[in-house]
Amino acid sequence: MNFINSIFSAIGNFFKGIFNLIASFFKAIIDLIKNIYNAINGFFAKLYPNNGLDINAILYAILVAVSSMAVIFIVNPFNFEDSSLVLKVGAAAFLISLVFSFVFSLIGSNKSETWNILKQCLMILVVLICVEIVCSFMEKGEIELKTRLIFVGLAFLPLLAFFGVNQAVANSKYVGIAESTSNTLKTASIINEKTKTIVLESKNTTQKLSLLPNQLIALENKGGSVEITWQNLFSVETTLFNDKLESFEAILAPYTQFCKCNKNMIVNVNAIKNIEGNAQGLKANVAKINQSIRIDINKTAQLQSKIG
Repeated sequence: MNFINSIFSAIGNFFKGIFNLIASFFKAIIDLIKNIYNAINGFFAKLYPNNGLDINAILYAILVAVSSMAVIFIVNPFNFEDSSLVLKVGAAAFLISLVFSFVFSLIGSNKSETWNILKQCLMILVVLICVEIVCSFMEKGEIELKTRLIFVGLAFLPLLAFFGVNQAVANSKYVGIAESTSNTLKTASIINEKTKTIVLESKNTTQKLSLLPNQLIALENKGGSVEITWQNLFSVETTLFNDKLESFEAILAPYTQFCKCNKNMIVNVNAIKNIEGNAQGLKANVAKINQSIRIDINKTAQLQSKIG
C-alpha cells in the first residue's frame, strides 16, 4: 500500500513540477510584457522641452524634411520618376512642420508643463501624414495604405530617436544646473538691505504698501493686476494692485535680492528654498507660499549671479 502511495505521490509531484514550470514560463512572459510596456510608457511619458515658433521649430522642420526626403530617395515608396519631386517633398515637409509649430505656439499646447514625448510624437506623426497627402497629389494616382504606412513609419523612426536623445540631453542639462544652483543657494549670503524700506505704489490708484525687503516674498502678474505676497508679523498676506508688473520691477531694481524669474513673476531670492530641474527647464520652490515658479532660460544666469 505504501508502495502504491509512493508511486501516486511521485506521479503527482511530476505533474505538479510540470505545471509549475509552465506557470513560471507564462509568468515570465507576462512579466516581460509588463516590463516592456512600462518601459515604453515611461519613455513616452517623459516631459519634453517646450517649443514655440523658434529656432527649435526650424530645427524640427529641417529634420522632418530630411527624413522625408531620405525615405523617398532610398525606398521611393511612391515610385517617383522625377528626382526633383524629392526636393519638392522636402520643401513641403519643412513648411508643413513650421505651420504646425506656429499653430501650436498660438494655442500654447506645446508650451505647457504636460507636454511630453508622446504629444511631440503625435504632432510629428500628423505632420508626416500631411506630407504623405502632398506626396499623393504629386504622384497623381491611387496609393495603397501599405505604402502610406511605410512612408510615415520609416520617416518617423529617426525623428523618434532624435526626440529621445534631445529629451535626455535637456533633462540632464537642467537637472545639473538645478543641483549646482541649489547647492550654491544653501551657502549663499544674499544681501538683505534691512535698513531700507520698499514703497510699492500704484500709478493707477492711491494704493501704497511699505515693506522691509525680506517682508516682500513675490509679485505675480494676474491679468492686468499684480498680486503682491508679503509677510506680516504673524502670517502671509496678499495684496492686489491695479497696475503692471513692469512698474514694480523698476521700483525693485535697486534691491539686489529680487529676481524676475519669468515674465509674470518677481521673487525674493532669500525666499527660495531650492531649485528643481527637468527637460522643460528650471523651477524655484518658494517658502511661505509653497509654490513652484518657472524660471525662464534667459533668467537663469541672472538668478545664479544673485546667489553668488
